[in-house]
Amino acid sequence: MQENSEQLCAALQADLNKPKFEAVLTELLPIVNACRTAIEKLEEWTAPEKPQVPEWRQSFDVSIYPVPKGVALMISSVILSFSQPNTLLMTPKLLLSPWNYPVVISLNPLVGAIAAGCPVLIKPPEASANVSNVLADLFPKYLDPNAYSVVQGAIPETTYLLSLKWDFIFFTGSCQVGKIVASAAAKNVTPCVLELGGTSPVVVADDADVDLAAKRILWG
Repeated sequence: MQENSEQLCAALQADLNKPKFEAVLTELLPIVNACRTAIEKLEEWTAPEKPQVPEWRQSFDVSIYPVPKGVALMISSVILSFSQPNTLLMTPKLLLSPWNYPVVISLNPLVGAIAAGCPVLIKPPEASANVSNVLADLFPKYLDPNAYSVVQGAIPETTYLLSLKWDFIFFTGSCQVGKIVASAAAKNVTPCVLELGGTSPVVVADDADVDLAAKRILWG
């Protein structure tokens, strides 16, 4: 994040027209902070726990040891179009992906996976092509390619990835696609996290300053 901030900000500008200040504040800094937190807390997170047990088991020295879940798949959005009704989501609907924060939604869960000792395959948002290209270029420079890799693509690639067996799946996107991901995970009883977005309704009162309300709604 720190060594490639200019490149990442340029990619965010090209994909989303996101100003540098906003890119640093909402995309890069959260990853840096997550890394720092993981470094500070790693020994605490990985330490064995001593659970409360019945008195007759207290002499067993019962301990809980955290272990990696295994190889994780992290998917950050899939866009479906009317011309692709029979692939990932068997209905012809148009779904929007979480293109708005492509760096942080791709890398924030990666920090936790690395801390947990899990290899990861990431499929970043296809709607943010420049950011995806930068991530694909940077991963092998900083991370072991045998453990951490980026796959670019859209529906065909995601459909294939979901046909494989994973130890953990993390998906960020729409509720409709989230159902498909959960269904694919269920076939192998794979645990998954679904971070699903939705609508954000807002009420503007009759006596509101419309110009100010419009600016605040747009920002939110």
